[in-house]
Amino acid sequence: MRIKQRLMLTYVVAMIMPVLLFGLLHVVLNGYSLMQGNTSPEKRPDSLVEFALQINKTNVVERTSRKIDQLFDTVSFQSENVDQVKADLMEIERVNEGRVVMVILNDTEFLHYPKQLLKNGKRLEVDLFPVYGFDGDYPNSELITRTGYTIQRQHDFTTDTGERIRFFILYGINRELGSTMYFVFNNLITLLFLGLGIMGILNYFVARSITKPLEDLQQATIAVRQGDLSQSIVAKGKDKIADLSRSFEEMRLQLVENETLRQGYEDNRKMMLSNISHDLRTPVTAIRLHADGIIDGVADSPEKLERYVRSIRQNADAMDRLLRELTILSNLDMEQEPFHFNAIRVDGFITDLVEELQFDYEHQPVRLSAEYEGGPAEVRLDVFQIRRVLVNLIENAVKYGDKEALNVHVKGKCVGNICRIEVADNGVGVPRDHLEDIFKRFYRGDEARSGAQGGGGLGLSIARRIVHRHDGDIWAETSDLGGLKIVMELPVEGGDQNG
Repeated sequence: MRIKQRLMLTYVVAMIMPVLLFGLLHVVLNGYSLMQGNTSPEKRPDSLVEFALQINKTNVVERTSRKIDQLFDTVSFQSENVDQVKADLMEIERVNEGRVVMVILNDTEFLHYPKQLLKNGKRLEVDLFPVYGFDGDYPNSELITRTGYTIQRQHDFTTDTGERIRFFILYGINRELGSTMYFVFNNLITLLFLGLGIMGILNYFVARSITKPLEDLQQATIAVRQGDLSQSIVAKGKDKIADLSRSFEEMRLQLVENETLRQGYEDNRKMMLSNISHDLRTPVTAIRLHADGIIDGVADSPEKLERYVRSIRQNADAMDRLLRELTILSNLDMEQEPFHFNAIRVDGFITDLVEELQFDYEHQPVRLSAEYEGGPAEVRLDVFQIRRVLVNLIENAVKYGDKEALNVHVKGKCVGNICRIEVADNGVGVPRDHLEDIFKRFYRGDEARSGAQGGGGLGLSIARRIVHRHDGDIWAETSDLGGLKIVMELPVEGGDQNG
């Protein structure tokens, strides 16, 4: 059950008892009002406040009416007794503290007008009160607006002189509202405390179902903060806390994976430093030995001196090449190597590159050729970076060819949205179980493709990162020519990727 549903159930149950008591009070008050005869079943009040007002009004008005009846039983309403009747009525008003007032008037003027009805010094008009012998609904809406009182009783009399007297009992709604609201809120507060008590008990049990998973989550958080990623959390249910626990568990697993990757990167870094140290040690040692030979006079002939100097230059070039490759690889790792993409015709790009390199190998036993299949196609690529990849692939094929008649064939083919470029040779090749390893950093493979041929083992790793930056892919296969074939695929429509 979700937390929201649990809390909602708590509130519903907590309110059932007060609502039932409230309804019971409603029924009791309604029955009491009916027994007083103050209202009919079809005109039952709609609220507790109205019930309480009816009770107060019924009690006060009935009590006042009885006093007035007793007064008229002992004093006849004759002209000579008017002053005495007024005095007695004022005493009744005083006892009721203004909740009930009396108005006496004849056909043209007020005979008794209580001060409570005066508002801003203005008196009510005689016409506002019902006529002699009136039997209908009193104009209470107007009276409430202007005075806050309502007509509850009307008594008509005729004196011995024939004067028609109208006698009204008015009830003050505003005066009674304070005591009525006290009565109402006194009962509501009782019901409220009862509801709060029930709610507190239910909330205790609901809170336990919420705090337990939060405590587990807190313990796991402390463990992660201390570097312990082994403490897992089992989330149950479908509420927000369960979702939070599952998110935390996903985060923990991601941290475990990141830690594994970090450890792998750290191992690679250590291995790279070891390989760099090894690769630099050889040319540095050679440079130092030849330099010492020159200083010590070992190079005692022009031919030997030239040979020593040439060796120093070659080893310095090897060091420079290794450092440049390390810089490029580092920039690619940090995505700081600039790329500038343009739409290039692949067929012309391959043909021009191969023709350019053929001049470099015209004095070597290397046959470099190019081929393109399919219709003209444009690929969005960085010419400089892709040229770097192809030159590296061709140089590797020549470097590790180890044949007197070496064939290196570059083939392009664009079909659909993919453009495929292959560089194949008939050299010694690479064992099938090492085809993927050649793209690793500092990989040199067996003796046929290592050591003596030079190279830092970073070229293919750089090539793969450049191709991936083009949203493409690169891999190695066994060539149909008998050696190694490197396959590169690039998307024909790469979008605007300037970076």
